[in-house]
Amino acid sequence: MLVRGLTVAVTGANRGLGRAIAERAADAGADLLLLGRDLDALRGVAAATGGEVRYLDLADPATIGPALSGRVDVLVNNGGVTGPIGPSWEVADRDWWEAMEVNVRGTVQACHAVLPGMLARHSGRVINIVSNAGRLTWPSVSSYSVSKAAVIKFTENVAEELRNRGVSVFSFHPGLLDIGMAGGHLNERRSTDPWRNQIRIWLRMERKAGRFTPLSQALETLLLLLDGTADPLSGSYLTADDDIAALVKEKS
Repeated sequence: MLVRGLTVAVTGANRGLGRAIAERAADAGADLLLLGRDLDALRGVAAATGGEVRYLDLADPATIGPALSGRVDVLVNNGGVTGPIGPSWEVADRDWWEAMEVNVRGTVQACHAVLPGMLARHSGRVINIVSNAGRLTWPSVSSYSVSKAAVIKFTENVAEELRNRGVSVFSFHPGLLDIGMAGGHLNERRSTDPWRNQIRIWLRMERKAGRFTPLSQALETLLLLLDGTADPLSGSYLTADDDIAALVKEKS
């Protein structure tokens, strides 16, 4: 794999999937830029991976440019929020839009920060972590669903703008995992909120039915995006279940 020596920036690297991505990239030889709000947790990840820690709050645009200054060969836009849970007309408008600000604007601004340098080097990759919530309807988490749909469409447009310029952009759905957002909801205790309970019950049913993705599978597929194997598929929505090599062969 051609990851060794690349500077890989991971947002939301302090826990969950972000931390797992950082650790796997470090194992493959990448130099890490660990980004997030919890500096103590990030330092713990850095102790295990050797990465550099920088503060980044996707809800605060002023932090994004400085956090991503310098050389970034691969950006993994992993940080994000679930947003409010409940019927769209009942959740607070402010909370609904806050999720859009973090998940969409944060992704766009992170791309703004790294793409000029990538274009100057005629080399680079951006991997936007998304969800099938952006492809299907996810009632009671509409802001999350709409934000991921927006990121998928943003990815498609940016990839076209970057065509033949040496920079690849992907949307990547890692599947339902026992860690991260799904893991957090899965392990919640019964709540007085019926909508949160609905999500928890659904996730438990999905796991029982064998529809969760092993973390190792998600990470190994993601590495094929990190190392350039998937570059011919720039702009695509890819998942942990995809056979990347077969898709590349089909594309050629």
